[in-house]
Amino acid sequence: MSNRLLGIYPVDTVTQVKAACDYFDEHALAFNLRDRVEYARELAPLVKMAGLEIPDRVAEYSGPPREDVSAAFHIRRKFTLDHHHEELWQLEKAASAHVYDPDTIAEMLYDFDVRAGITHTYGRIPDPHQSLFYNEKTASVDMPDDIWTGPTDTLRRHQLESWVQSQDYTDLMKTQFPIDLVNSLRENPWPIFSSLPEPHKTIISRMCNDKIYGTHSNTQPVFDVGGAIAKSELHRPSNQMHRELNELHDQKARIVRVLNKR
Repeated sequence: MSNRLLGIYPVDTVTQVKAACDYFDEHALAFNLRDRVEYARELAPLVKMAGLEIPDRVAEYSGPPREDVSAAFHIRRKFTLDHHHEELWQLEKAASAHVYDPDTIAEMLYDFDVRAGITHTYGRIPDPHQSLFYNEKTASVDMPDDIWTGPTDTLRRHQLESWVQSQDYTDLMKTQFPIDLVNSLRENPWPIFSSLPEPHKTIISRMCNDKIYGTHSNTQPVFDVGGAIAKSELHRPSNQMHRELNELHDQKARIVRVLNKR
């Protein structure tokens, strides 16, 4: 019997698994959140069975649930009006008490984001799944040791907690992130950091480590590690990254609508 992701996409050969990974990398934002998670969870074990490395996009939506979900709700209080906060408190209590399974909480949190009008901030804050679940690639590192390791960077919890209390933290962070996120990270450093998307973590870890170790010249950006920033797009302001993500999402949505009409 043929294996099909979401009952649609065939994944019976290594070639098809690779194609499914490429397709998800390009079109994931055109999926609704539930299908995005289901697709990634169905695909991840097939990637492992094929002896391939799990792609970043698949890993982002196929990890285990977080034990501490407080950051998901803390950061949303910074982006919502006061009259939304009681509902947010009730949802946080239900999540912490495990009244519902993590997937249900993620759906409820998404519904809250829609009602609160903050879905457009995804990219600046983690979406519900990113908020409540680990990344498959980093779960084993994040969970036990209070250390985050990315493709090129590593950050320890005590380093971050020390840096956010420094005098230059706010001014430096404001060059890359909205002030609400800057303040949230200072108030609740490690949980907020752990809930952020991987590109955000990379930027923050570079800024933090560079300030701690002080290895750069005055003319080189303080968060440019070994010139890596010149080779990547991570130095772009978060509002620009968010705008481009929105444009990509809108473009994908238009394509899907056209295809559905055929």
